Amino acid sequence: INLEPLFFFFFGISEIKEKLETEKKLSFSSLLIKNYSRIKIVALFLAILELYRNGVIDIISEESIQIELAG
Repeated sequence: INLEPLFFFFFGISEIKEKLETEKKLSFSSLLIKNYSRIKIVALFLAILELYRNGVIDIISEESIQIELAG
């Protein structure tokens, strides 16, 4: 069983929350600065959706997808 996608999903949640503590907004593309594999990008996107589903972040669609803390 390959647990890498699951690990990266939870790592992605932590990374997004941590970055939003110092920055007001994040773009999805700014989270992809590293050379991630396709599986890691999907896991990161699922982490964003999970945070949105739980009301932790808001997703704003302007010129690019922006992410900010909810509230």
